[in-house]
Amino acid sequence: MERLSDAVGMMHRQTCSPCHGKQSKGAEPHRAQDLLCDLAEFDPAATGFTEDVIAKMNGHIADTDGVRLPWVWITEILLSEIESNRFEHPYTWDTFRLESGKFETALFLRASHVMNHLSTAPQMRTKFDALPIKTA
Repeated sequence: MERLSDAVGMMHRQTCSPCHGKQSKGAEPHRAQDLLCDLAEFDPAATGFTEDVIAKMNGHIADTDGVRLPWVWITEILLSEIESNRFEHPYTWDTFRLESGKFETALFLRASHVMNHLSTAPQMRTKFDALPIKTA
């Protein structure tokens, strides 16, 4: 935890000329902070940037312990396999409109194909064995 705090503080100091009177070569003022705020859904104008990032990361780390739901593990593995072009079953990404009018992106596939991939792909064997569920 201390390392995260140090890393965030160092990143802020290196990129934030208004706060620290200097700027790293090629860095835009507040650029890294703005990107992190956008990712973490924080208001960049709010104070306590470092504390907010640490709180958000603590929440994420808490979600990554052993009591996590199996579908979260499976989804992370699946997205990694899709990104690596190793998932050979059919799937598609599409957008749809919510009742509120907002558009969302969704991944459409068969759960049985996901479990088949996890159970038969050689690189997935240890991950599949560690899953508490084995069927779709």
